[in-house]
Amino acid sequence: MSDYTSILKDNILALRKKSGLTQNAVADKLGVTFQAVSKWESGQSIPDISILLQLAEMYGITIDDLFGVSQSGVSQAAESNIKRTVIDGLPWENDDKLRIVVFSGHRLLDETRDLSGYTFTIEGEVKNVECRCNLNCGDIEGMVRAGADINCGTISGIVKAGADIHCGDVEGSASAGCDLRCGSVGENANAGCNLDCGDIGGDAHAGCEIYCKTVKGHKTTPFG
Repeated sequence: MSDYTSILKDNILALRKKSGLTQNAVADKLGVTFQAVSKWESGQSIPDISILLQLAEMYGITIDDLFGVSQSGVSQAAESNIKRTVIDGLPWENDDKLRIVVFSGHRLLDETRDLSGYTFTIEGEVKNVECRCNLNCGDIEGMVRAGADINCGTISGIVKAGADIHCGDVEGSASAGCDLRCGSVGENANAGCNLDCGDIGGDAHAGCEIYCKTVKGHKTTPFG
């Protein structure tokens, strides 16, 4: 087996897996059997030139990329292709914010649906997170928003949740659709139900009770 044959089989396998396709799906797209795809990936055979052209077009790369002879490097053609992939038409800006969403097939589920049954956990520190379901994580540098519950460490920006928030200190403002339990809040704090925290640097509003150390601004509840 030549080096190029080895590179080709590795890249065909990597591209398929990165694209989330099965061997059957690739076979259907190319008009071949899944056994043929399996042989390509194991190095038992290689596609003919017409199939190579179809493979390159399907993954949005060149034949050179398939053989690892472009500037992207020998073993990184599949990965470089994935990094270049951009999905248009998404309902948010193309920025560096980490967004966690839920799809049903090709359909993006929004927060008008009940996503409280889904939880995403992030290990380690992260920066600027937006999650459409429950979020568990450590410290966050920047802002964090979740469609359901948030359970995290300290937050250097603002925090907003559609349901409960349980976290450490918040340097910005904090807003929870239900209960808000945290350390100190640098700016305003708002809870749909109970508010239980340390010092609040701005106003405090709760739909039920407020339990906190000090409130520098106005404090409002249904009970006065």
